[in-house]
Amino acid sequence: MGVEAFFRRFYVTNISAVGYVKNGRNQTYHDLPEAALRGVERNFMEEMAAVQPARIIALGQHPRATLGKLFSSSTREIDFLPPIHPGS
Repeated sequence: MGVEAFFRRFYVTNISAVGYVKNGRNQTYHDLPEAALRGVERNFMEEMAAVQPARIIALGQHPRATLGKLFSSSTREIDFLPPIHPGS
C-alpha cells in the first residue's frame, strides 16, 4: 500500500498535537499539570467526535491508559488493539 492509499484509509493523530519542554527537557502530555492535561484531553475528544474512528491503536502504555480513561463511559464501542510499539 502506498502512502496516499494509506492516508486515504487511515487517520493518524496523537493525544496531544504538540510537544512540551520543561527545564530544557522534553516533557510528554501525561506529565503536564492537571489543568493543562484536561485541556489536552478535551481537545483530543473533540477531534475524535469529528473523526468518529472505528478503531484506535495506542502506541505505548500512557496513551492506552489515557484512551481507556477517556472512552470508559462511551456508549460507542472502540476497539483497542494491543500496543504495537516495541517498548510497550
